[in-house]
Amino acid sequence: MITLPARPHVAGTAEGLREALRSALRPAPQAAGSAPATPTVAASAEQMVEEAARGALGHGRAAVPVVDHAGRAVGVLRAADVAALHPAERAERLVGTVAVRDRELLAGPDDDVAALRRRPAVAAAGLGLVVDRRGVLLRAVEPA
Repeated sequence: MITLPARPHVAGTAEGLREALRSALRPAPQAAGSAPATPTVAASAEQMVEEAARGALGHGRAAVPVVDHAGRAVGVLRAADVAALHPAERAERLVGTVAVRDRELLAGPDDDVAALRRRPAVAAAGLGLVVDRRGVLLRAVEPA
């Protein structure tokens, strides 16, 4: 339902109606904690890249969240970064050393999910991560 001003001022009638329509049609912000999520399959920062490639990335995903031993978000592991490694390196390197780490990938559950999805860091990494106040991963969202 669109609510227009009952008696727009004569001097600004057209502009007042335009602004009322714009604000009525603007989507309400959606909290990141309630956004539809990519199923959260995560890689451990302490596991070998080769193991993560077979496991978490083996589901055909382009990127997966990386968490530490306490479930706190560390970053994002991209399939392209794994593919760029020599097979011997994949067997020797920990996921945490290859993961994209950027604070811009993180949002709290009350943050606007549309804003998270539009962040350049999220577009580059392939995922945005919604975390609780302790940094524990709640869900992953794909970029816009």
